[in-house]
Amino acid sequence: MYNLLKKLSFLLILILNLSFISKPKYTTGKLVKGTIDGCTWLIELKDKKILQPVNIEKFNLKLKDGKKLKFTYAPLKKSAGFCMMGDMVELLDVKK
Repeated sequence: MYNLLKKLSFLLILILNLSFISKPKYTTGKLVKGTIDGCTWLIELKDKKILQPVNIEKFNLKLKDGKKLKFTYAPLKKSAGFCMMGDMVELLDVKK
C-alpha cells in the first residue's frame, strides 16, 4: 500500500510540473520583399518593427509579399545583416 501511495504521489507531482511548462508564444507578422540587392525577405510585425530572419529558407515556405506568418523566433545578438534593416533573428518555428 505504501509503494502505491508513493508512486501515485510521484505521478501527481510529475503531472503538476508538466502543466506549468509554458508553450512558446507565437508572433504574427507578414512577409515583405527586400528592395536592396542581396536583401531577400523580411518580416514586418503589427507594430511596424522589422525582423531580418537568417534561416527562412529552412521552413520551405511559399514566399509571397504580404503573406501572413505565425512564428517563434530568437534574436541574434552581435549580428549585422546586409540589409541593415531591422533586427536579425533566427526563426524557431513557423506555423503553415
